[in-house]
Amino acid sequence: MIEKISLKYYLISVFIPIICIVLMFGYATKYISEEIDFIKQEIVGLKEANKIHSIVIYMQRLRGIINLPTSSKKYNLEKKQYIYETKNKINILRDYLNPNEKKHFSHQSIYIYLSSILQLFEAQHNFSKKENFDNYSKINEKSFDIQKEIALHTNLILDPIKESYLLMETIILQLPRLIEFNGQLRALLLAKGDYKITKSDFIMLSNRISKINDLSKELSFNINNFLKIHKENKEEIKIHFNNAIISKNNLSNYILSNFKENLKLSHPEIIYEFFTTNINNMIKLYNQNSLVLESILKQRLENKINIRDFVILIGIICILFILFNFFNYFRKNKDLIKSIHNSNKILKEQSITDGLTQLYNRRYFDIMFERQLKQSKRNKSSFVFMLCDIDFFKSYNDTYGHILGDETLKKVAVALKESLKRPNDYAFRIGGEEFGIVLSDMTFEKTSGFAKTIKYNIERLNIEHKGNEDNNNLLTISMGITHIKECNTNSNFNDIYNSADEALYQSKENGRNRISINKF
Repeated sequence: MIEKISLKYYLISVFIPIICIVLMFGYATKYISEEIDFIKQEIVGLKEANKIHSIVIYMQRLRGIINLPTSSKKYNLEKKQYIYETKNKINILRDYLNPNEKKHFSHQSIYIYLSSILQLFEAQHNFSKKENFDNYSKINEKSFDIQKEIALHTNLILDPIKESYLLMETIILQLPRLIEFNGQLRALLLAKGDYKITKSDFIMLSNRISKINDLSKELSFNINNFLKIHKENKEEIKIHFNNAIISKNNLSNYILSNFKENLKLSHPEIIYEFFTTNINNMIKLYNQNSLVLESILKQRLENKINIRDFVILIGIICILFILFNFFNYFRKNKDLIKSIHNSNKILKEQSITDGLTQLYNRRYFDIMFERQLKQSKRNKSSFVFMLCDIDFFKSYNDTYGHILGDETLKKVAVALKESLKRPNDYAFRIGGEEFGIVLSDMTFEKTSGFAKTIKYNIERLNIEHKGNEDNNNLLTISMGITHIKECNTNSNFNDIYNSADEALYQSKENGRNRISINKF
């Protein structure tokens, strides 16, 4: 009878770890599979953005040709060719899109956008050159929103890796605008013919040049940071980037020199060719960045697939090893069950989760704070610590009782946890009604926006709190934030924590339900 009982408990001790292994590796596989789907969506989004961009390039050239003061056989043929190729691209893309397919939120917007281009082609002969310029420019600038929408719904804008995110910004947010504003300069100068640039013309052109210079600074920041991180294709991107900046300067200098020296403009066709050649250098940079980003994403996709397969293989090996190990130890050591019990007890004592809120606890906070801070120091990147405190929580407990207070803490914890989207963002229960959030690689502006989102998510819980009269009798939180733009060796736990604590105190002094940020 004793042997049967021993065997029973032994089998339980064998199969429980096996079930845990299956669950653990199953979860890991599911997590990696989600990352694979995430990257696949990014690749799809990049291809869709490129298709929109190629159509916009033709629209920009058409706008330039339409603004020529005199028509020529050469450019009339080019105009027909561009319209034909644009329609062809639009029809191919529209056939691919399904505006009623709910999982592709951006498809309906793209479909409407493409239809508006076709409508413009049909009606453009009814408009003056200035009206056509405005219509083409509105459509081209609308593409900025379309590309952002594509990036949002296909995860491009949510990319968690620095090097690919930097490239994504150049492709979606910077280069399309830089090319478009230079294209507008081309069309406006062509409309002038070979006359001089007037003061009013120069003011209008300077406005676009200012936008171009601002975009160039943002582009330079992204490219330079990308080149520091990425080693492959470094020279090719550097060459195309330098050519694009030189071309940008050439176009700006052409306008400035003609205006300062009070010169007549060159023949419109010469201006068209000059601007088109220089704009093409910016387009080449866009194409190169797109190729490199696609290569990075495909390589990452391949790595994730390999990791997933490796995890599955390791899971199978672990299960086989457990079976072999347990049966082997059963023959040699009857104390195996007791040993497993002790191991489980040690693991339980080392738990990193807060029992009430299921957030990470204070012990794990101390570990992860230092770990993330060291990582930010190594990368010389930003570091953010948010200290959150529920307003008048003692009064809440006195009014509603500790049981409801605990339930409220759980709801707040869920709201905080659901606000975190990136894998390297962490939320902790530091003690009582106080919570901490550790973030890395986030700009000051995004930190402020993220904090507002968290505050809004807490307010959206609509938890009644009669002791919080200044805030509509609803439960709210006050936040103190420390933002370090670039970590260095002087950054330490105590200074950062105290800085956030001072900001939290300032939020409470200013009426609570506030966000205060210290730039460290």
